[in-house]
Amino acid sequence: RAQRGTEREPTPAHVPVHRAASPNSSPEPLTAASIASRFARVCAASIPRSMYVGSAPAASKIAGEIATHTVEPLSLESGPAGHRYCVSILRPAAPPPADGYPVLFLLDGNAAEQDLTQTGALATPEGRTVAIVTIGYDTDQRFEVTARAYDYTPALVPGTPEHDPLDATRRSGGADGFLTFIRTTILPAVERQIPVDRRRLGLWGHSYGGLFVLHALQHTDTFHCHI
Repeated sequence: RAQRGTEREPTPAHVPVHRAASPNSSPEPLTAASIASRFARVCAASIPRSMYVGSAPAASKIAGEIATHTVEPLSLESGPAGHRYCVSILRPAAPPPADGYPVLFLLDGNAAEQDLTQTGALATPEGRTVAIVTIGYDTDQRFEVTARAYDYTPALVPGTPEHDPLDATRRSGGADGFLTFIRTTILPAVERQIPVDRRRLGLWGHSYGGLFVLHALQHTDTFHCHI
């Protein structure tokens, strides 16, 4: 509750969980390339479900073509609470492994896609092998603060209407429904377009998105890696 009450939108956050860096080092910034690289390394290691923690990626307003991936939009009906989403698949140009692509799901997809569409952002050897799914909203804004305040926050009292402690005009508490939407609607839609390795799924979020990732870690085993 204290975390939600002190949240500032949208700022990088550090969570005192397991860190990929050594105990004496500073958290490594999660750039577009390093997110995919870390996720690919976790997938290759075949280790139990893991969580990486670091600062949010630096946002970029430079958009361009992605030489290593093809961007494929997903057509979806409106989701929980009537929110309209913009979901895209970044399919690797490389052929899929025998078991399908590892897939990394990125929350705040509008901002994440702007960062990822920098030329060469996914050109690392690891990044070339990972499929990316950006989950954003039907808006021109980088962050849809009203919708994300609801989708990314767990309910304190399930079944009771709640409001964002930072802004009483924004509802909160919709994380359960949004998690179900990802698992039962978005993931199957992705699988209809590309081969997916269900054993190698990752979920990334920051700020309220990071809170949602922690919620997913506690409530489903769908994801192999949590960032």
